[in-house]
Amino acid sequence: MSEDQEQKSIQLRALVAFALSAAILFLYQYFFVKSPPPAPPASKKIEAPAPQPAPPSAPAAAPKASAAASKTRTAPPPGAEAAAAEQTFLVETANYLVALSNRGGVVTSWTLKNYKDDSGRPLELVNPTAVAEAGYPFSIHVRDNPPAADLNQVLYRAETDGGFSGKLAAPVAITFRWSDGAIQARKTFRFSRNSYLVEMESHLAQGAAPVPHLLAWRGGFGDAAVVDAANGVKTYYYDPARNKVERLDAKAAEKGPVVHAGNYLYAGLEDTYFAAAFLAADPGRTLQLETSALQTATPREPKKQLFAGAAVGLGGDNHFLVYVGPKKLDLLRSVRAPLGELVDFGFFGFLAQPLFLILNWVHRYVPNFGWAIIVLTVIINFILFPLKLKSMKSMKKMQKLQPLIKNINDKYKGMGMRDPKRQNRYYESAEEHK
Repeated sequence: MSEDQEQKSIQLRALVAFALSAAILFLYQYFFVKSPPPAPPASKKIEAPAPQPAPPSAPAAAPKASAAASKTRTAPPPGAEAAAAEQTFLVETANYLVALSNRGGVVTSWTLKNYKDDSGRPLELVNPTAVAEAGYPFSIHVRDNPPAADLNQVLYRAETDGGFSGKLAAPVAITFRWSDGAIQARKTFRFSRNSYLVEMESHLAQGAAPVPHLLAWRGGFGDAAVVDAANGVKTYYYDPARNKVERLDAKAAEKGPVVHAGNYLYAGLEDTYFAAAFLAADPGRTLQLETSALQTATPREPKKQLFAGAAVGLGGDNHFLVYVGPKKLDLLRSVRAPLGELVDFGFFGFLAQPLFLILNWVHRYVPNFGWAIIVLTVIINFILFPLKLKSMKSMKKMQKLQPLIKNINDKYKGMGMRDPKRQNRYYESAEEHK
């Protein structure tokens, strides 16, 4: 076989191998990889979340007072404000369904409508198993000199512009107020229709003096069905001076809470695929992040694991834009550009990030990510094909030289590599075999 024929044969074999590889990828995707379930249409009815257990140390219902006792009941102190009964509010937006309780003014459930858990239901981000130990998300945490009243157990008086019955459709705002005459507490949640952002304010004061406090989310976060869920949960803060997201896992706070404070743009809690980010609505204030650790179970893993928890605050008055949703690069950047740093591309980010952006571009025209990856693989192989072909030709030439090199090594086995005689005879042998 002539050299030209041999080169053509190499090219043909390479093309056949490439075509077979592409075909195998396509067939594997078609027959063995299941497509993810489609997102429910906007008009589909979403079930309300199952009732959550009562918060820790919730007081038992007081027995009915007698008529005589009701006459001697003391009047509430001036300025006192509270609700007479517990209430639950369900707020629905295009992206999630949130349940709030006036007992503590907290979130008892936060489900993402467009993402499913392993049973096909909307993904729940709150770990209900940890509530007895960790409390509910957005509970108040006072680090120094906490008030005598348990602000996460009292009944707040609720105000809403969406009514008090049934499911509330966004846009809607809910405000919770409580006071015993000396301590005043207030929380306000403002929900938008199509955004993953929630505007959240909290105020705590004793008399006229603001009381610095944090808003906590402890006991786990995100998809509890993923492998090694506890190790995937981390707290974080974004330091603009370093243009970097600093992350902390539960082990960092195993011996006690760890506090970081600075002019951070945002801080919060994440797992592998989702994040809760508290963005300061008025940048420039000192943002404080407390990282804690808690041994708790999940609905899918009864064995307790160490989960990281976050508590975030700006002082006596907090004003946040809270993002709760997927760590999707374009979505995060649309909220605020530095929020995109939550997507961690790892050590080889300089290669992974361009490939990811190209994959997203392909996904615009190929809706299924599995097929989009295959198309991107085919494109990369076509681009690299000339280099692969050149490498195959070089390998073929080296295969031809191997018998010659072996004969030369055997013939001059007794001579050292630096021996001039060996070098001269090597070149002579090479000339003879040309």
